[in-house]
Amino acid sequence: MLRTIKEKILTIVVDNSFVKNSLIFTLFATINNGLNFLLIFLLSGYLSKQAFGELNLFSTILLVFTTIIPLGTQGYISVIYYKKNKKYINRIMNTIISLSLIVFLLFSFLFYLLPSSITNYMSIPLEYVYCAIAICFFQVIYLMLLEVFRLEEKPVKYGLLTMTFVGLNIGLTWYLCVQRNYGWEGRALAQFISSIICFGISIYYLRQLGFYIGFNVNRNHLKRITRFGLPLIPHSSTVWLRMGLDRYIINFFQGSSILGSFSFIFNFSGLILMVGTAFNASNSVFIFKNLTSGSPNISVKLKKQVLIMTIAFAVITVISMVVIYGIIKLFMPKYIDAIPYIFPLCAAAFFQCIYYLFVNYIFYYKKTKELMYITFSISIIHVILSICITRYTVVGLAYLNLLSNFIICSCVIYYSNKLYPILRKQNINE
Repeated sequence: MLRTIKEKILTIVVDNSFVKNSLIFTLFATINNGLNFLLIFLLSGYLSKQAFGELNLFSTILLVFTTIIPLGTQGYISVIYYKKNKKYINRIMNTIISLSLIVFLLFSFLFYLLPSSITNYMSIPLEYVYCAIAICFFQVIYLMLLEVFRLEEKPVKYGLLTMTFVGLNIGLTWYLCVQRNYGWEGRALAQFISSIICFGISIYYLRQLGFYIGFNVNRNHLKRITRFGLPLIPHSSTVWLRMGLDRYIINFFQGSSILGSFSFIFNFSGLILMVGTAFNASNSVFIFKNLTSGSPNISVKLKKQVLIMTIAFAVITVISMVVIYGIIKLFMPKYIDAIPYIFPLCAAAFFQCIYYLFVNYIFYYKKTKELMYITFSISIIHVILSICITRYTVVGLAYLNLLSNFIICSCVIYYSNKLYPILRKQNINE
């Protein structure tokens, strides 16, 4: 009996490319994120709370400019990949790269004109602000190659490329932070060097796949991709508004030491998001391919998938909370004051994972403007409440994160279900 069940499970995994790819993506994501979290764990013990807080401010700048440098246009590739030929996609890629270079140069010039203002606002030295936006530009092509591997359903190549980037990051970080005693700045320099190396590797492999990288702006393509991408800047900025700006607010009202404790739990709650993003890497491809081809009974499959993954994410969230609590109690007593943040930040990550199950329908139907309205409006309210709450309690801010993620998740579920009603029995004609 047990052998029969094992054989059935093995058959499902081997014969079902979606399940197999999901498992491979999750495996590589687990390894990569596990290594990253191990590094963060080690750095949190090596760096002071203040330095750890400053490192998170640098990470926040990366978070913001990752979307701003390409003006949110990179997601357009996944939407058209199954509808257009390689030559057309290549032209779109080169338009995105050219646009990213222009934006990068404009911001560099702006920072050159206003150095003191930028330093005061960002709370880190200006040279590391330049470092951050340079990393974001170099990663445009790296992320482009990852997107091609993902859409071509080549999870092994995708995973090996990410492991290369993570391996370089970890090796250089350990050398610069610990061996050379550069502090948090060593982590920033490690990310900068790693991004340059992966930039070169990505150009080489894209050429091997038949995509020739150059700088060329096509007006018609520019209109299409910016119409899709520009609403995603406010949308993507909501991640910074709800998570990144919160760190600056904590730093302003409570200081970098409290920020270090909050960031410690926030980084560990990323274990939950790791699973959600890994699953989404294959799930979004599955959704786009089936909606494009008009596969029969896809609505039933997607409905079952939502139910199963919701249960899985809930179980992972509970396990993560227990593990984080145990790590603090047994190994990291200096972060004992961070325990009250565990439940709200982990629960917020859970709702972010559920959000991933539904947001792809909004991207597929190119309703990015409507998505922006949902996320940006809620995030603005979040910021206002954050300023009011954080001066009194950081625990209250953690619960505000939970509430904001829950409301955004609920709104996205409602709107995506109007576009493609997988939560209702009847489907609409596309």
